[in-house]
Amino acid sequence: MTQTSNQTLQVVPNQSSSGTSRPMKYLAFPIQARCLNLSGSTHALFEKSCATFGNMTLLPAKDSQQTPNTVSVIEVHSDLLEAQKALAKLIGNESPLLLIGKDIPQSLIREAMTLNLHDILSVDNLEDELYPSLLKLSETLANTTPLAPLVGIVNGKGGSGASFLCSTLSQVAAAHSDARVAVIDLDLHFGTQSDLLDVTPEFYITDALSNLAALDKTAIGAITYKKLGVHLLASKPYSLDELLHTHSAQSLQALTTQFRLHFDLVMLDISRGLEGHVGGLLQHCSQLSLVCQQNIVSLKETRALINQLEQNYGIPKEQLHIIVNRYSDKVNNISLREIGESTGVGGVFKVQNDYQLASSSTDLGKPLNEGSGSQLLESDLYRYLEQSLPLELKKQEHSGLLSKLFRRS
Repeated sequence: MTQTSNQTLQVVPNQSSSGTSRPMKYLAFPIQARCLNLSGSTHALFEKSCATFGNMTLLPAKDSQQTPNTVSVIEVHSDLLEAQKALAKLIGNESPLLLIGKDIPQSLIREAMTLNLHDILSVDNLEDELYPSLLKLSETLANTTPLAPLVGIVNGKGGSGASFLCSTLSQVAAAHSDARVAVIDLDLHFGTQSDLLDVTPEFYITDALSNLAALDKTAIGAITYKKLGVHLLASKPYSLDELLHTHSAQSLQALTTQFRLHFDLVMLDISRGLEGHVGGLLQHCSQLSLVCQQNIVSLKETRALINQLEQNYGIPKEQLHIIVNRYSDKVNNISLREIGESTGVGGVFKVQNDYQLASSSTDLGKPLNEGSGSQLLESDLYRYLEQSLPLELKKQEHSGLLSKLFRRS
């Protein structure tokens, strides 16, 4: 099996001067600063900021890429012509602009204001002004930049099938749309997503967290494994202690933001429920889909989870959906309507999943094969995507799509 890119990433642990791991700080939104016409001392302050914030990086002045998190920085010296030339290069560029200088002429400021000027910083007080300006800029970007939906798939009761549904939902979304789809496996005990796709990743989520500032579109393509139309950021089994020791909850939020910048849909495998490392991500999810089964015990535990989400995390029921996995019309004592009334959640979806077929495919390390069960599964997953996510789906065809999709290399 081959990776989607030949690029390799140098994994650098985040360490303090004493050699022990320490958590970094993170901006509310990642920033790539393109520095134009900076003096050596000013450039050094920006390098210091990059060392402070784990999701800030500097771009070469000649780098012409424009992403929603690119910020242009221009320093005004005594030679105003150089600053004017730098401003001229930004015409048509919508990225925010930071202007640095002393006694900057009003004519130059007016010109900069036509180019999305965010802030003017005094070169004499730059060390004091830069930090709060970057924080304010990152918050502005976080509030104004469109991001892909972030969907968490959570087991209402352990073993209900969240990992399986996260994997198959992402594959059906990729097959039925032109969307770029990513899955981040947050099960740091078992790392099930790579097993479900039958792949052996070279990089894992802990590697991505150690290299956040470098995660542009190309690097994300290298650090994820693409198969069946899905980009998987896998988790290494039994790596939870490593993550908790080396990284902070903020780093996971920063990671998902990076992915949401470069994909059209990001799905999270939260199959192990409300573990500490995922708590900070829940409020950032566009929606949470709770996976339960058609029995009293599963529904009781799902209701308890809903109470926890409401009371401890402030997540309203409007942000929740319920997926009843392995649903059967033959179980007449619990209907979808009754599940909705019992939980207070409006969006309740069924998945008619053949348990034996799913278990067999998982044990063999292969997705579902041909059969009526896979067609029913496809139809139910398509219906969920159609009704719950802002995706432009292609017309559904009942042609054994999953079996064809799952045989791709």
